[in-house]
This record gives sequence, C-alpha cells and structure tokens, in this order.
Amino acid sequence: MQKEQMKNITPSNTYSSADFYLTAYLLCSGLELLKAERVGYNRVIFLLKDSPQREQFIQDFYGHRAKVDPLSYKDSISNLKGLIHGIQA
Repeated sequence: MQKEQMKNITPSNTYSSADFYLTAYLLCSGLELLKAERVGYNRVIFLLKDSPQREQFIQDFYGHRAKVDPLSYKDSISNLKGLIHGIQA
C-alpha cells in the first residue's frame, strides 16, 4: 500500500509519513503516534494525530531550523526502531 492509498483511508485529522527521521522529529514536537504499519519488506508508514503546526514543523525540519532537545530526538528514534522491529512482516 502506498502512502497516497493509506492517506485516502485515514481520517482527515491524521497525517501519514514514511520518513523515519521526520516522524521522530514530529513526535518530539508534540504530535502523537497513532499507528505504525508495515507496507512492504523495508517500508513502514507512521500515522500521527495531525496538528495545525505540523506543516510549519515539516518546513523547519527540512529547512534546518528545527529546534528540539537532542536527547528527546534520540529517544524518539530508539522508540520508533523498537516499534518497527516489533511489527510482524
């Protein structure tokens, strides 16, 4: 299932992403992880509860203006990796 397909079946108050590091950053920024779903051997889609600030967070992330606590970011990465490894293929 592609990202676009998952987006079509999710409520409008959610955001889906296949970008692991962006997702870790969004979690540090306060978005809530609702679900992680394996959609291929090496691909996971993350479903987050959306926020009005999400688009600005994404712009800041890709624009090198993101400001998060480095240890919180590291913890988010570790937690997501644990979650991914726990998802059945």
